[in-house]
Amino acid sequence: MRTNFDSFLHSLLTVFILVIADDWNEILYEYNRAIGSVSYVYFIATVSIGNIILLNLFLAILLTNFEDTFIDES
Repeated sequence: MRTNFDSFLHSLLTVFILVIADDWNEILYEYNRAIGSVSYVYFIATVSIGNIILLNLFLAILLTNFEDTFIDES
């Protein structure tokens, strides 16, 4: 798997994997061995902020659908 930050495409793929939390801890441990413990700050922040953004996006879509259904029934 290409989880690195060498090119723009690979960095987008790596951040996407982190945000959807698909085995992100393995990537964290690989970068911890390569860079050091400062990588924990970046990875934990990326996963936390990404999950908050995805949760808000999901809730916005859900609430929009509920509003449309409520308006149509009235």
